[in-house]
Amino acid sequence: MISWFRDLPIRWKLILIITSGCFIALLLAGTVFVSYQVVVTRQMLADQLHMSAHIAGSACAAAIAFERPADASETLQSLELQRDLIAAAVFTQDDRPFASYVRPGQSFELPPRSSASTVFAPDWIEVSNPVTEDGQQLGVIVLWADYSRVNEQLVTFLGHSAAVLLVVLLVAFAFSTRLQRSISEPVADLVRTADAITAGQDFSLRVEPGNRDEIGRLVASFNRMLAEIERRDSALRLEIEERVRTSEALRQSERDYRGLFENAHDAIVILDVENRVVLEANDRACELYGMTRSEFIGSSILARSKGPARGRSLATEVFTSGSAVRFQSTQFKKDGEELILDVIASAIHYRGEPAILSLNRDITEEHRAILALRRSEERYALAARASNDGLWDWDLVTGTLQLSPRWKEIVGLSDDEVSEVPASWLDRVHPSDAPDFASTIQAHVNGLTSCLESEHRILHRNGEYRWVLCRGMAVYEEGKAIRLAGSMSDITDRKRAEARLVHDALHDSLTGLPNRLLFMDRLGHVLRRRHESQPPNFAVLYLDLDRFKVINDSMGHDVGDRLLREIGKRLSEVVRASDTAARLGGDEFAILLEDLDSLSRLISVAQRIEAELSRPFLIGGTEIHTRPSIGIAPGDSQSDRPEELIRRADVAMYAAKRRGSGYSIYDEAMHEEVVGRMRLETELHSAIEQGQFFLQYQPIFALYGARLTGFEALLRWRHPERGVISPAQFIPMLEETRLIVPLTRWVLKAASSALDSWTADLPASAPLVMSVNISAVHFALSNIVDEIKQAVGEPVRAGRRLGIEVTESALMENPDVAERQLEALRAMGVETSVDDFGTGYSSLAYLSRLPFDKIKIDRTFVSRIGSDTSGLGIVRAIVALAHDLRKELVAEGVETPEQLVALEALGCEHAQGFLFARPLPEAEARALVLRQLTEARSDLPAGRPPELA
Repeated sequence: MISWFRDLPIRWKLILIITSGCFIALLLAGTVFVSYQVVVTRQMLADQLHMSAHIAGSACAAAIAFERPADASETLQSLELQRDLIAAAVFTQDDRPFASYVRPGQSFELPPRSSASTVFAPDWIEVSNPVTEDGQQLGVIVLWADYSRVNEQLVTFLGHSAAVLLVVLLVAFAFSTRLQRSISEPVADLVRTADAITAGQDFSLRVEPGNRDEIGRLVASFNRMLAEIERRDSALRLEIEERVRTSEALRQSERDYRGLFENAHDAIVILDVENRVVLEANDRACELYGMTRSEFIGSSILARSKGPARGRSLATEVFTSGSAVRFQSTQFKKDGEELILDVIASAIHYRGEPAILSLNRDITEEHRAILALRRSEERYALAARASNDGLWDWDLVTGTLQLSPRWKEIVGLSDDEVSEVPASWLDRVHPSDAPDFASTIQAHVNGLTSCLESEHRILHRNGEYRWVLCRGMAVYEEGKAIRLAGSMSDITDRKRAEARLVHDALHDSLTGLPNRLLFMDRLGHVLRRRHESQPPNFAVLYLDLDRFKVINDSMGHDVGDRLLREIGKRLSEVVRASDTAARLGGDEFAILLEDLDSLSRLISVAQRIEAELSRPFLIGGTEIHTRPSIGIAPGDSQSDRPEELIRRADVAMYAAKRRGSGYSIYDEAMHEEVVGRMRLETELHSAIEQGQFFLQYQPIFALYGARLTGFEALLRWRHPERGVISPAQFIPMLEETRLIVPLTRWVLKAASSALDSWTADLPASAPLVMSVNISAVHFALSNIVDEIKQAVGEPVRAGRRLGIEVTESALMENPDVAERQLEALRAMGVETSVDDFGTGYSSLAYLSRLPFDKIKIDRTFVSRIGSDTSGLGIVRAIVALAHDLRKELVAEGVETPEQLVALEALGCEHAQGFLFARPLPEAEARALVLRQLTEARSDLPAGRPPELA
């Protein structure tokens, strides 16, 4: 039995032990409990019988006293309600039977009465009680009962116990089955892995780690053992493979050496150290000296050398230095022909004795070519010094560049200031000319042109660019260009003369502005490339001066010409360098505006031109007042002819002149988006006048302590037809039109007034901060501090404090001005925050010196927490930077509990977002402040605002 159990698998051992253990324990407990239950049940039956006997005895006392057995029998018969009773009897004091009762259907003979009050017989129980009257015992009443009801209860109890035992056994079996998996399966994995390793010698196999108990640690140790065995096995295999490769390489090296020695292109000679006698030579050496192998081996090299031989000094030099010695030697063939050899000598051991290995290369032809080249270079140098052009020679194989002194003189450089690399030339070419020059060179190198010719500008030492004409030719070898050579001439004076002629032909002689010809050419160029930008981003402005004919007629043509010159100057100052202002004739001017980013930009330029030309002109001591009428024709994708755009602008100009307005836009050619932007600008003016703007307030909470610290006032627009419009659709237009400035003044007043009414009862020690966004346009005003004073009065009062938020890019536009304004705001008690931090391009040097109070982490970074590891990394870096700068942090756009937990862990002090509350109307914001005053905070967990708690 023990042997059978010992051989069972571990899982069956565990199941049997746990199940049998539970069965035995439950069986013993059930036996004890059943025995106890039998005793207790019988005792309870005895107690019931005693009570019944006491009651019946009290009733029988009178019957005994008056000798009425019938009454006693009737009393005993009443005990038939006692289910367990089988018989009853009353005895007098002298043990005489007085009355008796036997349950009908029972064959029970009354046994002799026992002297004990309770007797437990195998089949029945007997109880006896005295019958007393006034303290005197008159007799004894005895009751007999069977165990039928007790046995029924016992049977029921045993059935329930058996069911419980069966359920417990099933649970124990299931538990043991589950338990054995955590023990037997890892052991089985170990066995399977060990068998697999033994069968396949694959030490890369591993057992999947399980729990961290002893078996888990055994698995980990087993895996570590496998890893070490695998490492050692791999190392042993590598070592064996390396030895095999080394042995094979040695044999191959011996074969290669012999093959190289015999088949080498150079002459290889092994010489005796003492007398330079040839000990061994390859076929190339014999061929070089014009001798057979038998003639060459054994001969002396010294006898064939011209000039002083190196003799023993060569052996000393080779064996002393331990490295190869290279030199040139002149020797003779067998027929007396002279050889010029490039010799590399090194020390070796040949057949156990020191020897010299000499590698000899015939450079006789190369030496003659070098002499010829030297004479050619001397002739080239003489020609270069005599030429007025700069000469250049570019070796395309080695990448070296040779420049003549005249070439360097053209660019104002000396010999030591120009390196022999192509970059010393190409880097000096004007950036606008460099691509064309490079493509010209490449085309000629590829054989697409017969010669290289290019006019380009090159940087002179004095900082100006000079025009040069570069000509050259390529030298080809096997169809590939290996060299470029040519000349460079200074053509600056010629180019200047040509430019003057072109300028005079394309510019107005009176104003110096481009004339109609040049304007139409540039407009045509813009139209040809308009498809590169969609939608088209250019426009034509057509100008006509009001009352110019009156001025010209009344004050003379000289004054009219001077007026036109002044107008040309002002137009040149107003437009950008990339735009074109031209005089088309008389008092008509045209302007080509390119790279327009918005309609507001176009209108802004027209308004500036109108304002500039409406200022009085002082000519000859007389103020002359005039005003332009401007027609605007925005570019579109249908316009193909410059004349069409000029016509549209001309029509729009006359429309402006008829309406008496400064400018007019050609309606027919407007794009739907442009119309929409104009409509939006108009609606914004109406919205301000009609009071369609309102504020919402987004709460800001401290992450530690769950305390409301303030609000951010957010501007909203309730359009009468389209409902509430997103700020992203109208804020940019407000900034472009500068309507944001008066609107911000209103926001400052309204938000401060609202907070005053909410915080009347707040303590001054913990004021709420009302933050207002200040646009870059508004912040750039030098009087922003005075405007805040005028709008809100005292920015700090009991229970409230004003805060402003300025974007990072706005601060960086002029850091010095920003620093002064922030200092002034801090002196007023205004809290300042850097909004949208991380989305601009801040200079950390300026950022560290600016006196702001808080940094607001932009929502784009907060939203990536949890979904993008880089998002959490950026937020962590911003938090670290803010803490290093001793600035507080406010996280914007917190929308998930995961983001909140991450920000708390990083040490962010404040947060706002939809997770806490959406922007609230004024009534709900007021209610939130009142809850802050009235609700107890002790029951809220730290780090959760009341809306989340």
